[in-house]
Amino acid sequence: HTSGMAGRMLANMPPVASLEASVFELFEEPMPRAPGAAFAYGGASMQVAGLMLERAARKPFAALFAERL
Repeated sequence: HTSGMAGRMLANMPPVASLEASVFELFEEPMPRAPGAAFAYGGASMQVAGLMLERAARKPFAALFAERL
């Protein structure tokens, strides 16, 4: 939770078609602090981590979640 990204929760974000779309929407927002400068809870950085996981595993996040659950 030290990414520097805005610490907003997913419920406060407009609906988007995919995890990738939501991450790219986040990239349009200014970063309120430098990475590593402060700790802030929020779902935004977790969306980026989810997309990274999808790309590394070459599977949709929902499938990965179901496999691990």
